[in-house]
Amino acid sequence: MARHGWLQILQPPSALTTSPPQLAQNPFAKFVLSQMPTPSNPGPYIRFYRPDGSWDNDGTNAFYARGVSNTDNRYSIRIDHQFNNSNQIFVRYTYIPVIAKRYFALLISNLLQQVPSDESFARNVALGYTHLFSDQLVNNFHFGYMRNRQNRSAPGASTDYAAKYGLTPAISGQGFPSIGSFGPAPFSGIGYGIGNAAIQVDQNFLFGNDLTWTHGPHLFQFGVDVRRIQSNQYDLSGLTGGRYVFNPNSVNGPLGAGSALGAFVLGNIFNYVNTPVSVPGNYRWRYYAAYFQDDWHVTRNLTLNLGLRYEVEMPRSEASGNQGFVRTDLPGTLNGHPFTAAFCFSDGCDGRSTLWPVNWKGFEPRIGIAYAPSSRITVRAAYSMQRLPLSGYENTPDPNFNVASGRTEDSPPTLSSTTSPTR
Repeated sequence: MARHGWLQILQPPSALTTSPPQLAQNPFAKFVLSQMPTPSNPGPYIRFYRPDGSWDNDGTNAFYARGVSNTDNRYSIRIDHQFNNSNQIFVRYTYIPVIAKRYFALLISNLLQQVPSDESFARNVALGYTHLFSDQLVNNFHFGYMRNRQNRSAPGASTDYAAKYGLTPAISGQGFPSIGSFGPAPFSGIGYGIGNAAIQVDQNFLFGNDLTWTHGPHLFQFGVDVRRIQSNQYDLSGLTGGRYVFNPNSVNGPLGAGSALGAFVLGNIFNYVNTPVSVPGNYRWRYYAAYFQDDWHVTRNLTLNLGLRYEVEMPRSEASGNQGFVRTDLPGTLNGHPFTAAFCFSDGCDGRSTLWPVNWKGFEPRIGIAYAPSSRITVRAAYSMQRLPLSGYENTPDPNFNVASGRTEDSPPTLSSTTSPTR
């Protein structure tokens, strides 16, 4: 799947040789420029307007294509076995690997690629066991386990390119830093390097049991439902060497404006941020429910459906207590002034570890009626009370403790072979 025909700013060859002395002192810039497309070597996804790569008046000089190469080879295996007339079981295993390699103007393997590639490896195990106690009493037990690992990464993630070229090393020990766009001012161009790498591992455990009993005009059903949901999230966006922004107004450039590319070659960093410490979010939810239902055939043409479900959903907690909530009834100070509000970490303030208090009033009554005045007409009516499920709600880091630290400068020459930005 691909999109074509969009315009984007790319650098002509003349822009790559404007500062040979400075470029010779900046090995990182030399490496980056060697990976950039040129009119003589544009790659399969770029077409320059002209052989010299010069710009139009609107600041564009090339067509580009973007798309994704998707691989999805899944399989599922199920085994059913009947031991006898009263016992049967099934087991199913499903594996769904989905690999999506994206490209945006550059080759998928190019380290400057600005769009990440995604991988998802999902596994599911299901088991069901049915036992007949009698013709009137049947029990069904079911279990499910689901695990999904999702990786969002950039090409060449196994090498720490920042450390390799004398910059602030990647906290994760691997990856390529995000270096922004090199388009001439006031235009924006293709960005280089991704800044949203992440890993997420989800695990769900499901247990349930249903008992059906036929007794005279009644069909009774009883059941329980237990779920344990986990989501372990790792924000790598600032851990692969940080994010750089280069000031285009610090260097004269083409089109009568500045040049972010020239600022990059000279090492004029406008802004640099990274994440000094990775703080994963290990989130947990729990869900418990039980129900009772009676399909009562009052007469030959009248049936009542009576039921009650009770459920308790435990709001999100974090395994290490790295989350919190705001209370508006606690006094404090803000910038030296009295203020009524406070941010409470898990197990602080009121002592709870969840984002909000547990709702213990999860009663859900259900009633229905079916009346058939004739063999060709049936009148039905029903009422039920249901709640919006909360299990899995708030599944992103909130608050996100992967706080970036940064340094903002006008034009420090920090990309030379002898200096590096500080965290």
